[in-house]
Amino acid sequence: MRSILRGGRLLALVASLVLLCAALVRAQGKFKNLQVLPQDIDKAKLKAIMKAQAKALGVECDYCHTQPNMEVDTEHKKIAREMMRLVDEINAGKFKPDAKVTGSKALTKARQFYQKYLPGRQDITCMTCHEGKEEPVEPKTAK
Repeated sequence: MRSILRGGRLLALVASLVLLCAALVRAQGKFKNLQVLPQDIDKAKLKAIMKAQAKALGVECDYCHTQPNMEVDTEHKKIAREMMRLVDEINAGKFKPDAKVTGSKALTKARQFYQKYLPGRQDITCMTCHEGKEEPVEPKTAK
């Protein structure tokens, strides 16, 4: 009887260790310091979003990220998060022109840019305003 109990305990211990290892492997695949994008985003989707943003601004990864610690906050990363939230707000139809703005000067400028050149549009991306440049580009139709 004791050997059966020991065997059961051993089996339970092994099962617990297997589950713990599986959880650790899954946790290692998670990204750190995601504040706007979903925590459970898959690597391919995250990479596609980051590449699209870099292309829209004509920059490389190190414009916002400090390598090898990509999760470290930088000023450009903080501004990028504000812009991502603004794009989400606009595209969800929740942009309020008269809302009190708290955040960076870049966020205030972006809100003003949208109000002046793109009022009412709800299909905004980084490329819409930046056109491959670090700073937003005044639309040709506005000149």
